[in-house]
Order: sequence, then structure tokens, then C-alpha cells
Amino acid sequence: MNYTEYKHELIIPNESIPVKIFDFAAHNDLRVIPYHWHNSAEILYVRRGKLNIWMNKRIMYLNKMILSILIPKKFILLKVLKIMKLLYYKYLGIS
Repeated sequence: MNYTEYKHELIIPNESIPVKIFDFAAHNDLRVIPYHWHNSAEILYVRRGKLNIWMNKRIMYLNKMILSILIPKKFILLKVLKIMKLLYYKYLGIS
């Protein structure tokens, strides 16, 4: 895999702090967010549901109340297994 093959997710922070915080809700099971990458670290907190993350040929299984830290410049794919809600923190200070 190389960086030109996959979508780069540009993160634009809040004005007052170098972090972007937002909620994400999947309204249908089996939603897939294709492989992508970004220059920021990412913290995912699963508030409800189930989610699988593929990163560097490894899979992480996330359930309710699980926190995951994703490092920057890695290719990731997200797959929703059960209708879910996430809280995202994307920190721009790490590259």
C-alpha cells in the first residue's frame, strides 16, 4: 500500500485547541469506511455498538466502553458490526 492509493482524511481542528472532537453515529449495520489515512493521532471511544478496525494487517475488535488510540500515517479501515456511536478525538500535534 502507498499513500497515493488511499484517501487522506484532512483534519481541521477547533479554533481554540489543536484537537477535533466529534460524535459519529452509524445508522445501519455493516457500514464500511474504506481504507484511509491521516497525519493526526486518533482516539476512538465506543459509546454504543461494535466496530472492527483493520490497521497494518491487524484487526481490533471494539465494543461498548472501549477506548482505542490510532497512530498517524497508518492505513485504517473501519467496519460497523452493530449500530454504533463513537466519540472521536483527533489530535493534530502528533505527526
